[in-house]
Amino acid sequence: RRNGPFNFTLIDVVERKTVAATSAERYVALSYVWGDGNKFKARLDTGTVAQLMQAGYLSKDNEDIPLVIRDAMDMVQAVGLRFLWVDSICITQDDAESQEQIYSMDRIYAGALITIIALSAAHADEALPGVRLGTRQYTSFVETIHDKQLITAFPHVWEVFDSSAYATRGWTFQEQILSNRRLYVTEHQLYWDC
Repeated sequence: RRNGPFNFTLIDVVERKTVAATSAERYVALSYVWGDGNKFKARLDTGTVAQLMQAGYLSKDNEDIPLVIRDAMDMVQAVGLRFLWVDSICITQDDAESQEQIYSMDRIYAGALITIIALSAAHADEALPGVRLGTRQYTSFVETIHDKQLITAFPHVWEVFDSSAYATRGWTFQEQILSNRRLYVTEHQLYWDC
């Protein structure tokens, strides 16, 4: 999984706080488009380290946390896993340590059990479709013609990918390529790739 020890932070989705990772933890990574990342207060920097380590600070109701991250925490917990890695909350944004972690992102994504790719979100404050009620689009139709049922097909993942904001970012390209297993979350359905 990970080549050699290095320090990094994870989100404990049960305790809703950040923790220091150990080599034994299985974790999920999140890949998403930040958009205007400066407007979110829940980012790891030298002024927020202690706050993010407090149990419950990363609660579902904390609107300082981008919606895509809150939904990813809920998704990880719902499938029975405990740890999530998200760049804005797990990499210190304002000190030299961040350079070490940025250079280690290949190991972070390769070491993840799976990477959730928020393919349909144009920015971080959009929901992960399907995690919250009313956030998934159902566009499948069934028609009966001469006693035969015809069902419309959902678009292929690459069609969705090509038309997404996600496909226009260099960082997200790297995150996708470095991940061994990917779960693409779109407006219509989930796509699994490994």
